Amino acid sequence: MTDMSTDITFSQIPDTERTPGVFTEFDTATAVRTLASNPQSVVLLAQRLPAGTYKDNEAVAVFSDGQAATLFGRGSQAHLMVRAAIKANRYLQLSVMPLDDDAVGGIAATTTITLTGPSTGTGKNSVWVMGQRIDVATTSGLDATAMGTRLASAINGNKDLPVTASAAA
Repeated sequence: MTDMSTDITFSQIPDTERTPGVFTEFDTATAVRTLASNPQSVVLLAQRLPAGTYKDNEAVAVFSDGQAATLFGRGSQAHLMVRAAIKANRYLQLSVMPLDDDAVGGIAATTTITLTGPSTGTGKNSVWVMGQRIDVATTSGLDATAMGTRLASAINGNKDLPVTASAAA
């Protein structure tokens, strides 16, 4: 077995120390004097809305939720993705490559929510739109048309949703 002590040098523990025991030494002479850095850089490819102010087709650095709302349109896919990315890692170096809707073959998604009969009690009706819960208060005997109007108003009142709603009898 070879003697490993010749490969390791100590500043405080003498080489001649032969007493059994545990000896510990910390030498920070060549250590980094700042916190370790771990820069994370992400580029998002995401859809923007026509209401956004950023019209270029180049990646742009984004630093906040509010800036993304202005650049790409409040409630746009790009805006919501920036919000989620910053929430997950607030020290992230984030850029967004905005994408426009397909003007030739793109078809807007639609859906219908059907409410039937009057409400049977006091409480709330809830629907999920793009992962966000929309709650609407109801009272006993409220008919479906009135409830639909309240629901459409609540959906349209949420400016972070890139959808519009309308009520029909």
